[in-house]
Amino acid sequence: MKHSKTGLFLIELILGILFFALTSAICIQIFVKANTFNNESIQKDHAMRIASYIIEISKSQQLPKEDILYFDHLGNTTHKEQSDYIATITKDKNMMHIDVSYHQESIYSLDYYLYQQRMW
Repeated sequence: MKHSKTGLFLIELILGILFFALTSAICIQIFVKANTFNNESIQKDHAMRIASYIIEISKSQQLPKEDILYFDHLGNTTHKEQSDYIATITKDKNMMHIDVSYHQESIYSLDYYLYQQRMW
């Protein structure tokens, strides 16, 4: 009886293609997850810079009277309709709480304690 080797070759080929398809699907998932982490990191970095900007403005006593400030995707102040980031400022006697949201989701908050230097 003669056996054909083409059947064995086809099975090997199908298994090879299946292996590469499975590993490529796993790699694509890893790349998508990495892209998601990168975007979240960029958003948090912008939010941190916005909170730092608000603190620096408050140090110079030029903080606007509003308790809500709006920023675009680059961190520049803008109108409510064009904003990506919303900074909510809550002031107390000795503390300022800044909460930065990206599209209505809070991503960064910061408490800043206001200390006054005593002059003797």
